[in-house]
Amino acid sequence: MEISKKPEKALPVMRDRHLYGFIALCLLISLPALIFAYLIEKAWETAERDRADRRALLVAREISAEIGRQVEDNAHIVEALAKLVEIRGTLDSARLQKMATAQRAPFIPFSSLIYIANAAGIAVAYDPPVDKFGTPNIGTDYSDRDYYKELVRTGGHGPAIIGPVRMGRRAHAPNVQTAAAAHDPKGNFWAFTQGSIDLATVQPDVEQILAEVPDLKVVAASKEGKAFIHPDKNALEEMRDLSKYPLFQPPENLKGEFRTGIDEEKVAVRAAVLPISQREINWRVVVYQPESLVQADAAVMRRQTWTVLGAALSAGFILAGLVFWKGSGTEGRE
Repeated sequence: MEISKKPEKALPVMRDRHLYGFIALCLLISLPALIFAYLIEKAWETAERDRADRRALLVAREISAEIGRQVEDNAHIVEALAKLVEIRGTLDSARLQKMATAQRAPFIPFSSLIYIANAAGIAVAYDPPVDKFGTPNIGTDYSDRDYYKELVRTGGHGPAIIGPVRMGRRAHAPNVQTAAAAHDPKGNFWAFTQGSIDLATVQPDVEQILAEVPDLKVVAASKEGKAFIHPDKNALEEMRDLSKYPLFQPPENLKGEFRTGIDEEKVAVRAAVLPISQREINWRVVVYQPESLVQADAAVMRRQTWTVLGAALSAGFILAGLVFWKGSGTEGRE
C-alpha cells in the first residue's frame, strides 16, 4: 500500500517544484529586461532632446549668419561710399546722387535708404530721392541722430558706427543705421555716409527656413532686447521688449547655448540661443519649441520600446509555460 501511494503524492510535489521554477525563471528574465527597457527609454528621451537641440541650433546658425552678413555687407558699402566721397572731394548733389544710387541698388537691396551728408548733418545726396509721400529727401537734417553726434565727437576716426535697432520713421519697420565718416585732405571730419538696413526683409527668409520645421519659433532681438524678428506680428510691429524674459537674455557662450524656460505665453520650451556678434552689435537669435512636443516625440519611442519588450516577454513566457506543462506531465507519467 505504501508503494502504491508514493506516485500520487509525488505528482503534485513535482508540479509545485516546476511551477516555482517557472516563476523564478520568469522573474529572472523579467527583471533584467525591465531594467534594460527603462535604460533604453531614458536613452531615447535624452537622444530626442539632443536631436531637438541640435536642430534648433542649426536653424539659429543659419538665421544668425544671414543677419550678420547683411550687417557686415551694409557696413562695408557705407565705408566704401565714404572713401569715394573723399576721393571725389566734392559735395555737389548731382555728382553724389549717382554714386549713392549706384551703391545701393546692386549691392545692398535689403537697404531701406542710403545718403550722403555734409559735416553739418544735412543730406546732399539720397537714394531713394523722394519719400513715400513724394517729398525730396535731399536737405533732410540728421544732426539730431546719435550716430552723427558720435561722428562729431570722435572726428569720424575708426570703423563705421552701427546704431541701435529702432523703428524707422519713414518705413515704419525695424531698421538699423550705419554711418561712416569722410575726411578732407587734412584729415578733418568733412562729410559722412549712412545706410539703413530694413530688418523686415529678413522675415521672409526666416519663414522660408521654418517651412521645413514648422514646430520651431524664432525671435531675434537687439542688444537692448527689442524684437525685430518674431512669430507674432503685433510683437514685431511694436518691437516688443523681451529683456525681462530670462529665455531671451544674451548668451554667455559665443558659440551658442541651450536653454529651457518659459516663453511670452508661459509655455515651457527648449531653446537654442546664438549671438550675432558682427561689428560688436551683440544681437541674438533664439530658436525654440514647446517642451511638450519634444516629450511627445520621446513618448512615441517609449511606447515602441515597451511594446517590443511586452511582445518578447509574452512569447518567452508562453514558450516557458509550454515547456513547464510538458515537463511536469512527463514526470507524472513516470
